[in-house]
Amino acid sequence: MASTPLSSRMYPPWPYSTPSELAEPISATATQIPVADISAFPPAPNIAVIRDDDENAETILYTLKIGNALSGVTRAYEDGDVARSWDTGVTIATDIAALVIAAMQGNIEIAHSDADKPPVGATQAGLMTPAMYLKLLGIEPGALNNPHPSTHPAAMIDESTTRRFVSDEWLATVNDFLAGGGGVSLLQIIEDLAHLTFQLAVNGLIDAEGMGSVIVDVFDTPDSVILESGQFANGRVFI
Repeated sequence: MASTPLSSRMYPPWPYSTPSELAEPISATATQIPVADISAFPPAPNIAVIRDDDENAETILYTLKIGNALSGVTRAYEDGDVARSWDTGVTIATDIAALVIAAMQGNIEIAHSDADKPPVGATQAGLMTPAMYLKLLGIEPGALNNPHPSTHPAAMIDESTTRRFVSDEWLATVNDFLAGGGGVSLLQIIEDLAHLTFQLAVNGLIDAEGMGSVIVDVFDTPDSVILESGQFANGRVFI
């Protein structure tokens, strides 16, 4: 089966195609063309035709409009064109060039050739091959091309300094330590440190300022201790 030709680029039209003029002379290799009225040209990319009174002409493609100039210009864009030097005041406008008509005709022909193709089927080629047709039939509505797994193996997750895996053995060791399985629990160590901190503060060996509301010891009544700093509440001394 013959391949379908690619469609040709068609550029947006411009109402009235109001002509402008070259604001400066240009050489045959110039890729920026100063014009008298930049508003006479549609947004880029688009084409324009330079022509003089002697029926000489050159079609260009511009890809940018910068200030009062057409820029990023491809010269002699029409088949058979010759890039040449042009003088100031020569007409330049968005004329309907032959390549515009040719692109329109080619795209219409492609559209008609596609319209003449029969509906595609399991054995009948149309706007796609039977293989493509059958592949589409096998895809359920709303299906994903790469379905998300319900679970993820640990091997696919990268570890970092802030995200690591721990083993059951490590967790058991930590839990045992917290529960005092090693002889002294973490809670007991914290309480011992708090008591030591309190005694050091009471004897002026450390400055307790800034520790803020940390329980350092437990007493039955506020008469059990003379506080030089801190407060007594609910049987506890805070510094």
